[in-house]
Amino acid sequence: MRDSIDLNDALNRTKNLYVKLPRAARPARKYRPISSRTPEEARALARAVYYSLKKAEETGYIVKVPGGYKMSWNPEKE
Repeated sequence: MRDSIDLNDALNRTKNLYVKLPRAARPARKYRPISSRTPEEARALARAVYYSLKKAEETGYIVKVPGGYKMSWNPEKE
């Protein structure tokens, strides 16, 4: 199985790789309009994300550490 990763390090590595790309190779920063989802769909999506994160924390796949979170492919036992 894979080792645990530090989410902040992973995000920083991705951001640094993105910055090194030439401007022409980067995707355009276009934002989707707010009306892309109905209020009911947006609320349902927010709930799904919230409960998925809660479940991942309870099972040990995501662990809160000082300064952020740590993700693991193998759940940590408390």
